[in-house]
Amino acid sequence: MNTSDTSPVEHSVIERLGKRYGFSIFLCSLIIAFFAGASGKQYGRHALLNQQIDQLERQIEEALRQKEQLTLILENHSDPLYRERVMIKKLGVIPNGYLKVYFSTRESKRG
Repeated sequence: MNTSDTSPVEHSVIERLGKRYGFSIFLCSLIIAFFAGASGKQYGRHALLNQQIDQLERQIEEALRQKEQLTLILENHSDPLYRERVMIKKLGVIPNGYLKVYFSTRESKRG
């Protein structure tokens, strides 16, 4: 009695298929392994590019906020009241109708 689960005829068929298509099966296995590894690398590149896109979008948002702030500053600079306040504060210019008060320090009285 044969203790094997398959008959000798089945063994010979498997051996013939293995000899005939063994190289093709091996080659297909190599190709599948290659593409599986390549797809993993592509996934890593894809994730890196997504991170870079997110970072660039944040930089764009920050640049737009700065642009808005600078636009407001430029609008203020064209306002005549703003210009007058700057001239009074930084240059000490006194417009007509204003009174300038000068405080002297004690050291200047001694000298």
